[in-house]
Amino acid sequence: MEDYTSPLDYEVASEPVVVSAVAARELSEALLSPETYNWGSAKACGGPVYGVKLSFFKGSERVDVYFCFQCSVLAVVRDDRVFGGGDFDNAEPLFIRAAKKLFPHDAAIQEIRP
Repeated sequence: MEDYTSPLDYEVASEPVVVSAVAARELSEALLSPETYNWGSAKACGGPVYGVKLSFFKGSERVDVYFCFQCSVLAVVRDDRVFGGGDFDNAEPLFIRAAKKLFPHDAAIQEIRP
């Protein structure tokens, strides 16, 4: 894929933000729900532009989820390897609200459509 940029190629633009246990549970439940994803669809928006990364930790293990809010796709990374992804159209409002709440001073994130 010519215009593909791996989520691992993006630079971190801000310091990490700790997410409350309630927010982490809501986000992880949405990420794990089959209802979140639009299965079998294809997007014609070009390559994703990942703007938000969420990291989930269990002991020393970490899984990162990169979100592109331009085309509502995400990529899942573990051990520095992209191993999954999907179209999160059905949960887009939840993820946008979370990003705006977590990064209230980031102008680009605040401009994401509701």
